[in-house]
Amino acid sequence: MPLARINGKLIYFAHIPKTGGSSVEAYLEAKGKMALFHKHTLEWSRCTVQHAERRIYYNLLGDGFCDAGFTVVRDPKARLVSGYRMRAAIGDARAVGGLAPGALRLRRVMRAYA
Repeated sequence: MPLARINGKLIYFAHIPKTGGSSVEAYLEAKGKMALFHKHTLEWSRCTVQHAERRIYYNLLGDGFCDAGFTVVRDPKARLVSGYRMRAAIGDARAVGGLAPGALRLRRVMRAYA
């Protein structure tokens, strides 16, 4: 969830994975200066800074810190298929969703869409 300073305004972008957020981040970066943005996970987190939960930012920055905020959403099925394809393409075992009951059934369903 990076912050961008554009025309003197601090903009909060809630980046939900697999919703086109990387393109939005590239646009914001072209328009202004970015903060709270890192391409790799940090030792204290399982995700990159821009994918941290809102409550983490709220606890760090407080309410009203930013001038504006937005997010981009995507059809949940399309997002699930996209995430599956990405993980399957790189050989990530999490493509199966091994922690969830019924994961193998989900894998068969996802293969039908892939």
